[in-house]
Formats: sequence, structure tokens, C-alpha cells
Amino acid sequence: MRVLGPEHPDTLSHMAAASAKYYSQGRLVEAAALNEQLLETRKRVLGPEHPSTLADMNDLGAQYMKQERWEDAEVLLRTAVDVAKRIYGPESGIRLLITNNLATVLTGRNRFEEGEDLLRETVATCRAHTDDGHVATIASTRLLASMLFQRRRYKESEQLLKGLLDICTREHGPDHQWTVIVTSDLLKCQSKDQSEDGLAPSEGARDIGGAS
Repeated sequence: MRVLGPEHPDTLSHMAAASAKYYSQGRLVEAAALNEQLLETRKRVLGPEHPSTLADMNDLGAQYMKQERWEDAEVLLRTAVDVAKRIYGPESGIRLLITNNLATVLTGRNRFEEGEDLLRETVATCRAHTDDGHVATIASTRLLASMLFQRRRYKESEQLLKGLLDICTREHGPDHQWTVIVTSDLLKCQSKDQSEDGLAPSEGARDIGGAS
């Protein structure tokens, strides 16, 4: 870092990689502290509206969320969403990505209605401006289904996941990672729903497996 300087692109890339490594190791405080330094440098060098700056804000918001620093995460992510929407448009990939994290923060703060409304708006935007199989559409829809599941609205969650599974299978094939992930989500949802209706989860999972 002494050779390249603290604002050199390679230095910033190394800082981002180090922060991500700390995060993956569960060293959350160190990851966030490094990302805070990185974000301040990006703002100074690239400006607050640059895509890399917004990406750092999103990453830092996720790190705050992992530490349950909900208020810090919400303030940061709302700022990033507003900038992304104003500069790059409501349908931009960076805005949709940050909005997903913001909705998760709202859920973490028990503001479920706000989180659900935000996710439904995001899913509608994704479907209007991207292909059905686009990662933004899949991620937003899966997150909405997860939120409904957490609120014990299993039928609604199952309906979303069934539609999403059809899309993933058609667009990406039965062995794609998204198809596998959504299949697992759906089995979990169906198992829980049947358990609530008086069926043991193992029976529900076995019936589903046999049907496929």
C-alpha cells in the first residue's frame, strides 16, 4: 500500500477483498471497519454516485445487518437506494440489489409490511424490465417468498416458489444452481405447510420427492 498509495485502484481492490475475507470468516467488526475506510476513500476519489461507491455502501449495509446494526444499515442503504434510483433509474441492477438488502433490514426491524411492499415493488420492476430468468428477478422473488414464509403465510410463499421454479427450470435447466436452490425452498415450504395441517414434515417431503 505504501508503494501504490492509499487511493490506488489496486489498493482499494485489496481492501475490498480483505473485507470480504474477514466477513466470510465471521470477523464482522473487522470487515465493517475496513469497508468503512474503503467507502470513505471511494467517495473521495470516485464520488458518492459512482457504481463502485454504491456497491461498497451495499456491502457495508449487509455487514451492518449481519451485526444487527439495523439502524445503521437502514440509513446507509436508503441513501444508496435513493442515489441509485436518481442516477441510474429504478430498474437499474444496482438499485434492485440494494433494495433487496433494504427490505431484509426492514424485516429485521419487524417492519414486515414495509419490507413486503418494497419487495413486491422490486419484483414488479424486475419483471417489467428484465427477463424472467434474470438473477435480479429470481433473487427478489425468492426473498419475497422467504419473507412470506417467515410470517407463516405458507400458501402464498409456495405459490411464488412454484412459479419461480417453473421459470428457473425453463430458463436455466433442472440442474442449475438456482433451480436446485428454489426446489429446496419449495420443499421446505410445502413440508412446513403440511406439518401445520397435521402431516409430519417427513411425510410431506417424501410425497413431494415421489411426485418429482
